[in-house]
Amino acid sequence: MGKREEVAPGAAMQGSKRAPSAAGSAGSGPMSRALPAQIQDQLTASAASLANASGALHHLSVLDGAKCALLEAGALRHLAAVLRNGGASSPAAWDGALGALWNASLVAGSEGALAAAGAPGFLCTGAQSMCLQLQRSCED
Repeated sequence: MGKREEVAPGAAMQGSKRAPSAAGSAGSGPMSRALPAQIQDQLTASAASLANASGALHHLSVLDGAKCALLEAGALRHLAAVLRNGGASSPAAWDGALGALWNASLVAGSEGALAAAGAPGFLCTGAQSMCLQLQRSCED
């Protein structure tokens, strides 16, 4: 067994042979060069997790029951926060969050919950649910 090399807490892992992660862009930019590789990896993993979670909610919220579950669980404020805070570092997370909010806006009467959560104004007008009702009446 080889001897473990001790690294001082907070010291950057210089000379690391790690390949850059392709999971997201959270570890890129001028500030990331000053961060230790371990922190960059955590930021990249966090951005990827956020993108995966918001993408899953987007896809699941196609189902009517899931739309209602988003409204009842209080998830809208978290999705709206991704749009306000996380979009610049993770476009995939932004896209998933917006898609899930859009799907939730298709539920009649969801305008108040969306507005309270801080969703974009165009989702809080009820226009989406009116469009869906028109579409359904045209299909009948």
